[in-house]
Amino acid sequence: MAAPSAEVLWQCFFERSTQGVVVLDRNGYILAANTAMEQILMARRGELLGREMAAALQDATGSLGDLIAEVLKSGQPGQAEASWKGQEGEERTSRVAVIPVANDAGDVAGLVALVQDVTVEAGQRGQLERQVGEIHALQDVLIETLAALAEWRDPGITGHLRRIRTYTRILTEELAARGAEDLGSKEHRQHVARSAVLHDVGKIAVPEGILLKPAPLSPEEYSVVQMHTVVGARILEDADRALSERTGQARTFLRLGAEIARWHHERWDGRGYPDGLRGEMIPLHARVVALVDVYDALTTRRVYKEAWGHEQAVEEIRASRGTHFDPEVVQAFLAVEKEFARVHQART
Repeated sequence: MAAPSAEVLWQCFFERSTQGVVVLDRNGYILAANTAMEQILMARRGELLGREMAAALQDATGSLGDLIAEVLKSGQPGQAEASWKGQEGEERTSRVAVIPVANDAGDVAGLVALVQDVTVEAGQRGQLERQVGEIHALQDVLIETLAALAEWRDPGITGHLRRIRTYTRILTEELAARGAEDLGSKEHRQHVARSAVLHDVGKIAVPEGILLKPAPLSPEEYSVVQMHTVVGARILEDADRALSERTGQARTFLRLGAEIARWHHERWDGRGYPDGLRGEMIPLHARVVALVDVYDALTTRRVYKEAWGHEQAVEEIRASRGTHFDPEVVQAFLAVEKEFARVHQART
């Protein structure tokens, strides 16, 4: 038996494909359409021929027209999703792949478009995205509620948590751009910025007489204040454990907050508290919050001190490179310190 010709194979594929197959001219007008395409658009083939592809799909996003123009310009295949209206006016979604067809001279003579109705898949994806958005919103509310406990007890730090989140976002983005692998995921950087505001939640256990004392603390009082790192970590670890048991997650955003709460007062040289961790033993997210917390503390007026100016705070942090702070974190801070200055100035 003779092997089938290329024309026969193409015709079999064209008619029997479960995907819509459309042949277009250089201007994006339909020259041929298969049975599956008729079914997708609920239109007869004769009604489709000679129509512009984007118009036939009633593409509401304009993405299909852009895709066809890009494929014609580049000569490279491409793919996009197009939203369109069904016969009953319902929203439909199709995934469209456009393939250029070259003539003997190598110029694009026409296009072949493969169309798949993915309305159900897109709807499921949209529902999942909404659910994820709701989860993130709940996380934000929980984080802000926990963090507000510390701010509520100390009116002198109003706005501190919002600034900590902003400074953390700025600094983690810069470190990621510099290749910090621990911050490579944008989603993880967002979690770090969210969880950074939990760093002082343990201060709810510090007596007001010590927390609001308008004078230097005694060694005994300072020891009580230092315990806020341990208390905060325990609160968040317990919450993380309870949430993990209910959701089946091995580690939630609260664990990240617990690590920041416990170790944001550790120092690069090992002279911090509560555990005396040194160098890279301190998680990077805690090293970041250590710096931004000090910057905001220096530039904020408190009952026992006046606020420093931005430049004075920058010089103090520069001088503490390799002692208090991770040298690479300081280097990243110096690269974005003007962004810190804008946030600092916006509150005055």
